[in-house]
Amino acid sequence: MYFVRKFSSPLGEEVDPVDLVKNNQEKRSVTRKKNLTTKEREIEELVDRLVSICGVQSKTNTKTMKYRLGELLKLKSNPTIVVPVCPDYGHDGKKYTFNGLFGGVSLLTQKHIEFLDNVTPILPKSAVIFLLADHEADDPDLCRVVEKTREEFADLMLSSLFETRKEILSRGWFATFMTAFIPHLISDEESITKEILNDSSLGGWLRDDTESRRDMYRRINGGISFTEMTRRTAHTTAQYVALGRFATEARYLVCNHTTTNLAWYKRKTNVALLHNDVRVY
Repeated sequence: MYFVRKFSSPLGEEVDPVDLVKNNQEKRSVTRKKNLTTKEREIEELVDRLVSICGVQSKTNTKTMKYRLGELLKLKSNPTIVVPVCPDYGHDGKKYTFNGLFGGVSLLTQKHIEFLDNVTPILPKSAVIFLLADHEADDPDLCRVVEKTREEFADLMLSSLFETRKEILSRGWFATFMTAFIPHLISDEESITKEILNDSSLGGWLRDDTESRRDMYRRINGGISFTEMTRRTAHTTAQYVALGRFATEARYLVCNHTTTNLAWYKRKTNVALLHNDVRVY
């Protein structure tokens, strides 16, 4: 057992070193706040309000994420928030079941609209752009599980795009296909997938992510092997890394739902993240 020994101050009173450290930290915090400009103080308050409504990935290692958000808001008082969303897969009201594909507003899009209705009053000058993952039409496993050809999948994605635009029009928001917004997305995903698979230091994270998705993968393809699962995990991870790097360079905020991929935004990008704590898978 360890004991913390108290000592006497110059005035002869007994002092607990733990309390002394805490008091010094509080004093430094007060001093720092006094030295902030009015603009810096406003941005800090904005960041605090944003983080307070976000999920754990915007709060874990809060100093890092707060710094990223603050630096972006210093540069852009009218930030663009990009919101990646999946196709309109069948769902039970809470999570995707993949029992079909439809052409309406997806479950995830609906969840993000609710979240962003709380974000935009904090950032009233922000622009919001929903990015529909149209390239999922090129995934044979996804086409098979929803019983659609690639062409039928693409047609339903186009319908979802129109329906999403109608849904968000009154808010002044916009929606487009992800591959139209990031023209080099597919090639970036392929190169980043190779980068992840060839980096042995990432192997543990990749295995853990694959294990956490095993049930979902089997819903999509009952005969999938673990090697194929791992490849799919790496490719999905690459999508997030590609978006994160693109958004970092363009100085966009990213709004994302709860997924194991969020950790990769921090591992492989410098993106400023607004984590909407909803689960759809």
